[in-house]
Amino acid sequence: MLAVVSPDSWFGQSWETVSKESSRNPELHEDTDHRSRLPWAILLNVFILSTVIWGRLSEYNSSFEGLLIDNHSEWKGKNKKYYFKFSKDGKQFIEEVNKERYDVVKIGDYVKKESKTFGLQITPTSDSTDNT
Repeated sequence: MLAVVSPDSWFGQSWETVSKESSRNPELHEDTDHRSRLPWAILLNVFILSTVIWGRLSEYNSSFEGLLIDNHSEWKGKNKKYYFKFSKDGKQFIEEVNKERYDVVKIGDYVKKESKTFGLQITPTSDSTDNT
């Protein structure tokens, strides 16, 4: 605030004094040298992007198939997670799904998610089909 009000002084020192002291003392430049922070910023961005891409690819490449026998949701922190419980060949397994999928599929439907897609193939229960 003082520098804005009085540009000729900065806590009692003139700008010329500060610049002369910083040129004589190279340690003052280490804190303001942004070139040393650039590699770390790039690495952090690469890590975040690879984590996001890995998550999307694993969802895209995953596959599952089975009869939906149960669905439930639970709060994990501030987010709500949705789960399907499937049964196939006497084995049961649980898959996490997004809200859109959770709202579409009903218990008793046969669900198949093929790899290389994000969509689900849903075969409704036999009592919901019209055989007339």
